[in-house]
Amino acid sequence: MSPKIGFRTSLGGYNKNDVNEYVKERARETREQIAERDARIKALTEELEIERRSAAQSAQRLKADLSAQSGGLENGISAVDAASRRIMEQLDGADRELENMILYRVKAEKFDKLAATLSDLLRLQGKTEQVSVPVMPDRSELKNEMESALAGLREELKKLREAAGIL
Repeated sequence: MSPKIGFRTSLGGYNKNDVNEYVKERARETREQIAERDARIKALTEELEIERRSAAQSAQRLKADLSAQSGGLENGISAVDAASRRIMEQLDGADRELENMILYRVKAEKFDKLAATLSDLLRLQGKTEQVSVPVMPDRSELKNEMESALAGLREELKKLREAAGIL
């Protein structure tokens, strides 16, 4: 920056030559600043373009490296997907079997309750004769079998879930 320019006074205002010189000096300084900034912008633009080219080359190299490495991974991923599908199918089958066992158990309990209620009703009606109500064969054995089957299914389900990584 140049030193502060003082204006001389003349009648009715400032001296015209002083004002013109001041304006010319400010315009020259502004042109110099613009030229410096344009040069800086040009230099930064060139640096940016160099960096872009370098980044593009690096990206191409990384892409080629990843493509080479991904061939083996794709085969492994396919095998894992197939194994995962088989495990999920086994889990679904075990879940369905477990649900069927639970449903069977609930139905058996309801049947036993109904049989007991029917027997109580007939007894209350004063019928003393022996009423034969079909009852599930040896309920305790059936219950034990069902509980051991359920425990086995739960254990198998737990193993399948662990193998699938669900737990």
